[in-house]
Amino acid sequence: MVGVPADRHWLAVAGEAIGQVVVPEQFGSEAEAQRYIADLDRIQAQIAGKRLSAVAAAGRSGVAEGRGRNGTQAWLAGASRQGSREAARDVKLASALDEGLPATGAALSDGDVTPGHVEVIATAMTALPETLTPGEVEIVEEHLVERAKVVDPGTLRKEARRVLEQANASVAEVDAHHDRVVRDEEAAALEKVKLTYFDNRDGTMNIHATVTTYAGQVLIGLLQQMTSPRTLSNRDARERQSTEVAEVAEGAEVGEGAEVAEVSEGESAEPANCCEAAESDVAAGVEPKSPRDWARERGLAFTQVLEHLPTDELTGSNGATLLVTMREEDLTAALDSVEDPECGQDLLTPDRTSRPATCETGHEISAGEARRAACNAGLVPVVLGGESQPLDIGRAKRLFTEPQRRALATEYDSCAAEGCDRPFSWAELHHLTPWARGGPTDLTNALPLCWQDHRRIHNPDYVHERIREPDGTLTIRFHLRRP
Repeated sequence: MVGVPADRHWLAVAGEAIGQVVVPEQFGSEAEAQRYIADLDRIQAQIAGKRLSAVAAAGRSGVAEGRGRNGTQAWLAGASRQGSREAARDVKLASALDEGLPATGAALSDGDVTPGHVEVIATAMTALPETLTPGEVEIVEEHLVERAKVVDPGTLRKEARRVLEQANASVAEVDAHHDRVVRDEEAAALEKVKLTYFDNRDGTMNIHATVTTYAGQVLIGLLQQMTSPRTLSNRDARERQSTEVAEVAEGAEVGEGAEVAEVSEGESAEPANCCEAAESDVAAGVEPKSPRDWARERGLAFTQVLEHLPTDELTGSNGATLLVTMREEDLTAALDSVEDPECGQDLLTPDRTSRPATCETGHEISAGEARRAACNAGLVPVVLGGESQPLDIGRAKRLFTEPQRRALATEYDSCAAEGCDRPFSWAELHHLTPWARGGPTDLTNALPLCWQDHRRIHNPDYVHERIREPDGTLTIRFHLRRP
């Protein structure tokens, strides 16, 4: 490599060194595998940092003009065989780091954060109020960098919305900034909304839609409820029972040992004891049936939704609901009267100190968007103990009620198992103390678990521990039982 510039020399050396790495066929322990992946992640982040520095240098050098390209983005897309969207993101990040995010750039160079974290930090720093002093801006960036070292980009994005707390801002100022950030995101998202369709002329139609996250999660929540494993299992059970009853009625022989369940009209085929049913499944060694085509299941559910839309009542209330939790004072926030300079009349302006609301899926919407949705949907107050909808019903019933699910959704937005991100709308409510052993059917004894983790918590091959989080919720950590 004689005559090769120093920078290219070290790139070549690094490339050769990476090429010499041999990934083991298997690891001796989980800790060993975790360290190995962490080392590779650090190297990948360091390379990404160098690459963004090179992109910034290319922009300063005017290389795009030399090749007749329309800007650095177009040049980078061609030079690195990237899509235009990825190239635009990289140019934006490179510019942000080059214009002044010293702590973020240093952390990326050291491999402590990823480009995903950098994107979140850059966006959050751009949204900061101009009234902050340089010292406060520096404190905010350093805080975000430290958090980026221990949380994923999605969590960092949520925390960054209230980052003004690090600048000693008042609660009202933090709430106002939080809501403004969410409102700006909603406005930008609304500009991207579109729908295209194509008739395949074979009895099918392709529909591609880009909608706001809130609208999409209303739909996804509905489809998940229609296609959740337990719902589909119940449907299969009902179909199987109907077939067996029909066979008996026609005089057909039912297989040896088979039983025909009698389900009275209006009665659910849901097992009377979901936890005990799971235990019996595990004891019997029952495994899930052949994998379902979930994309097709969702497609069938979506087809049913479209076929049953109330087209004659489009101006009425929305039939599908998504639980949204917000403080009462934010929903009924006082309106400030201001004078419109054009017409001289008083206008009502929502209180800007309102805190954003949180959907049961964990997605945040601005207080204003929640108020708008409240105009088109029935509101069910989340009350711990009320005359109309009692939430803690003790031992009166075996299964948890829908009001209890709504109450628990204010504390959890996903399955409570560690590392599981299946949404709350897919979860089953598990009795911490089994009902058969005297455990009550109330919120203090309820925990949301997805179908797979609900089976796992009853599987004798696993032991689990309960971890109390700072916010009071529980996390279940599973361990495979040692032989």
